[in-house]
Amino acid sequence: MSDVQTLRAELKSWEHAFKEKHKRTPTVQDIKDNPEIGESRRRVVHALIVQLDLASCKIQVTQE
Repeated sequence: MSDVQTLRAELKSWEHAFKEKHKRTPTVQDIKDNPEIGESRRRVVHALIVQLDLASCKIQVTQE
């Protein structure tokens, strides 16, 4: 499993646990209030942006 997949799985697990405990989905503020989860979420978003940037570079190179 890649780092992104592992982080996403951890985030989903936390979201499910949060939903069980609080009977609602976590808000942005809930995520910010939990520094460990906020950092994991930031890393996932960053990794996905990097993947998209790399994919767009590959598309541009093959189109030229």
